[in-house]
Amino acid sequence: MLIALQAPRYCYIASASEDLWADPCGELLAAKLASNYYKIYNLNGLIVPEKIELDVSYNDGHIAYHRRTGNHGLSHFDWEQYMTYFEKISK
Repeated sequence: MLIALQAPRYCYIASASEDLWADPCGELLAAKLASNYYKIYNLNGLIVPEKIELDVSYNDGHIAYHRRTGNHGLSHFDWEQYMTYFEKISK
């Protein structure tokens, strides 16, 4: 619900493959479901293929997502993806 409440603002969600307490599959599902609320504003929410790949950023919509290899925490890879998305949407 919190992701949906952000519509039409941009949102970036990141997960880690071994961070099972954070439920990476649930985070991805939440982003997909919140995308319906972006449609109200004629915007794309999350744009992902049926099966996502690890260590790939899906950032073509107003909701961006990646799931990196590893445990809970912020890595250099995470920050690179956030900054790339920020630069993309701030143009």
